[in-house]
Amino acid sequence: MMRVLSACAGVGRVEINGEGATKFSKGQRVISFNWGALKGNGTWQQYRVVPEKTLIAVPDSVSDTSAAQAIVNPVTVLGFVEVQSFAPTRACS
Repeated sequence: MMRVLSACAGVGRVEINGEGATKFSKGQRVISFNWGALKGNGTWQQYRVVPEKTLIAVPDSVSDTSAAQAIVNPVTVLGFVEVQSFAPTRACS
């Protein structure tokens, strides 16, 4: 039986930098566009090792809840709009 940890949405803190990683400091909040969910290593776990180049810093003004959704939710909405073939409309006032 293969262990699979799902999910793509997540926010985390840098715990330790690997060899050659210098862009983020310990404790800095980050999101990633490559948590590894497609390989069974999603965000539903306490620790993840990801390439530094896939990380994006999270500003202090952004909540963990908002940051965790920043990568996945816009793509979900775009897919929904494309599949449903919504025509552009004017904004509500």
